[in-house]
Amino acid sequence: MIATALLVGFAATPKVSAWVVGYNPESLKTFERRAKSLDTVFMEYYTIDKDSNAARRSAYSKTYQLARSIAKQNGVRFYVLMSNYATDATPEGFEATRMTKMLATAASRAKCVSQLKSMVIQDKADGIDLDLESLKATDKDNYSAFVAELSKSLRASKLLLSVTVHPKTEDKGNWDGPQAQDYKALGASADQFNVMTYDMHWADSDPGAIAGTEWVERVMNYTKTRVPAQKVHLGISCYGYDWSKKPATSIVWEDFAKRKYTVDESSGEYKDGKVFFSGAKAFRTKYDLAQRLGVGGVAFWYCGSEDPEIWDIVPRRK
Repeated sequence: MIATALLVGFAATPKVSAWVVGYNPESLKTFERRAKSLDTVFMEYYTIDKDSNAARRSAYSKTYQLARSIAKQNGVRFYVLMSNYATDATPEGFEATRMTKMLATAASRAKCVSQLKSMVIQDKADGIDLDLESLKATDKDNYSAFVAELSKSLRASKLLLSVTVHPKTEDKGNWDGPQAQDYKALGASADQFNVMTYDMHWADSDPGAIAGTEWVERVMNYTKTRVPAQKVHLGISCYGYDWSKKPATSIVWEDFAKRKYTVDESSGEYKDGKVFFSGAKAFRTKYDLAQRLGVGGVAFWYCGSEDPEIWDIVPRRK
């Protein structure tokens, strides 16, 4: 028992990463105020277009430039985020078909790798964060090949690769999104491996904890069998859901702050009837779990949505 206590006492302080989004002005403002408490940020900017080419989200160009400047001034590692969320798709959302087309052949993958490398060099980021969600399960091997090829190309220019994945507790996963993501293969290619350990209950589900602590621990324990622990970052939700109507509405702290709430014991989240919010208590629970499990850090979604009290938990960088 004494030896165990000593090990926990000297566990490394988890690194803290966060995403910055272009659609909420508070995201950039929060990042600017709190930059000294963050080790890494991922700025939403790249997407995949109708022809399956890598492209910039032009509406976010100004925010991207400002975020990069803040990061450089404060010594924050700065990744440009590529996601397959498409506002020009019908229905709007994470677009799998375009990804299938891009991933289909060695030539189409190489074309996208070349596009991304050229873009990240031009945009003066430290690397790329791939947040490619809801892919088809049948694209698993092609996706792993694409990530390996992108990693090799980026490393040749001393650029970094972060990969963000769906949560799962076993190799296969229970739907297409995680089934398309081979943790072992992706983890071998990535410099940082972010697991979205949230949305245990989601917009179309019944009300419930966004990230139950026991479930998060099971996801992390599985992840560590596939990816070196120092690369792994435990994802923390810093948002909420209001299930008063279905599908639930995603909410930020400002939407929740004046409610009279209780604490959900399974997650540390605040709740008021059919409304759950992952606030400071839940953040502390997950941050402490990351430290106890010995993973590299935590990554939260997103700057500008959070309970301000989380910043009392996150240590300032020395």
